[in-house]
Amino acid sequence: MNTPFLKDLLEGSNNPCCGSIEMSFRYHQRYENCNPVLGEQSSERVLNIEKNISGNIGYTISITPSMSPKPMKIVGIEDNLIVLQGYGCDMNAVLLGIPAEDASFECYGVALHIENDISKGKYISGCTVHLMDRGIDIEYYQNPVTETENYVIQALSILAGGQDGNIVYQPLFNAWQSFRSDVSQLRSIRDYKHFGAGMFAFLSYGTIEDIDIQQQVASISYYFTSKAIESKSYYDMINLYKNRLSLMVYNR
Repeated sequence: MNTPFLKDLLEGSNNPCCGSIEMSFRYHQRYENCNPVLGEQSSERVLNIEKNISGNIGYTISITPSMSPKPMKIVGIEDNLIVLQGYGCDMNAVLLGIPAEDASFECYGVALHIENDISKGKYISGCTVHLMDRGIDIEYYQNPVTETENYVIQALSILAGGQDGNIVYQPLFNAWQSFRSDVSQLRSIRDYKHFGAGMFAFLSYGTIEDIDIQQQVASISYYFTSKAIESKSYYDMINLYKNRLSLMVYNR
């Protein structure tokens, strides 16, 4: 049920009524410089959002046990995303002699993923924490990724680590085989950008000789790349547009 506090949050208000939201997430995926690393992790994290406890504008957000409470305000809102960014600084750290710029909360951000259900209306389905000064993003969610997406994450993690060749190709091949045997997995892809990129990388190895299969993989990559662009949830939009234009060659 949408409480007045949740309603204020969903509408983008930085002056919400009193209240709080607590949600548990079972899974998370870490990204470094936009690349998935380590693979999907299973360990409970608890997101807590409440009216700013210091009486200032915005909210106080924490993720137990990963992130201590931070003051944040809404800086952007889309149909499926609410973006908050930290502000101010840790005065206790400043009193200990740490420079204000090093104690700033501005390098912290949280994106709340919003879904709309016919029966219960809009709700928070997950969130991503942005550690902007370190190029780290951590996505938290409730349900595990599909087998096919897990293979893609595995391949891109290896590629981001500087390795290439068969050690990357094999999990991409497995991803393709996986969704061929269970195409329903494509309805549950979480990370549109990286799944599209994974299928694009699979094409780039040039091992698919059948033109129909080649176009099928290209179409799937194009579809998820387009979904990533439409979501407006990613920073490197130029690369997404570039990849989509390249994919058009395969479907001519």
